[in-house]
Amino acid sequence: MLIYAVADIHGKDEKIDRIKACIHHYKPDVLVIAGDITSFRGADRIFDRFSKTDLPILYIRGNTDLKKLDRAADKYANIQNLDRKQICFQEIWFTGISGTIPLPFYSIICLNEKRELEKLKNLISKNTILVAHPPCRGVLDKVGKKCHAGSLNLKHFITQHCPAVLLCGHIHEHSGIERIHQTLVVNCAMTKKHSGALVRYEKDKSPRAEIIASPPE
Repeated sequence: MLIYAVADIHGKDEKIDRIKACIHHYKPDVLVIAGDITSFRGADRIFDRFSKTDLPILYIRGNTDLKKLDRAADKYANIQNLDRKQICFQEIWFTGISGTIPLPFYSIICLNEKRELEKLKNLISKNTILVAHPPCRGVLDKVGKKCHAGSLNLKHFITQHCPAVLLCGHIHEHSGIERIHQTLVVNCAMTKKHSGALVRYEKDKSPRAEIIASPPE
C-alpha cells in the first residue's frame, strides 16, 4: 500500500495544489492528513477541493483546526475522521488522536493527555499506523534547531505500544524520518521545500518512507 501523508496545510491553496499534483503523479492508495488542515476557517472550501480527487482521505485535527472541521468532513463520503477510531485499508489499521496545545517549550496533544492516550492502547498493534499532530518528544521536534517541542506522553505511549508508524507534523522546520525503537516516525509537515511524505507499507513487513519535494512536472 502506498500512503501519501501531509500535515500543516493551513488552508493555503498553493499547498492544496501541490498535494493534488502529487496525488496525480504518485497515485497513492490513501491520503492521510496529520492536522492543521485549516487556519481556523475555510474547512468546507478545503474539503470540497479534496473531495474531487475521489481518493480515501483520513485526517485528524491540529491546533489550528476547529471542531466544525469534523462537521464539514461528514458531508463527503471519501473523507473520514481518525480521532480515536480504527479504520482499515488493505489489512493495515489506522488510528489517530486530534489536537495540540502548544506550550512555550513543548506540546501536549490535549488536556488530560496521558489519560486520553491510554484510551488508544486497545487500538494499537504492531501493524497500526498512528496519526497525531505533534511529534513525540526528542524525535523530529526541534524548534529553531535548539528546543525539543514534542509530546513527552506521546513518546512514552509509542515506546510502550510500538505502532508500526507514527505520522505527525506541527514542527514545520523538522520534517523528516527517524525511528524510535520499533516505530518509524514520519514528520510530514509541508514546507516550501517539502510536499509531505510517501510511506510504503504491507502487513507484517517493514514500512519504508521518503520525504518528497515539489511535485514533478
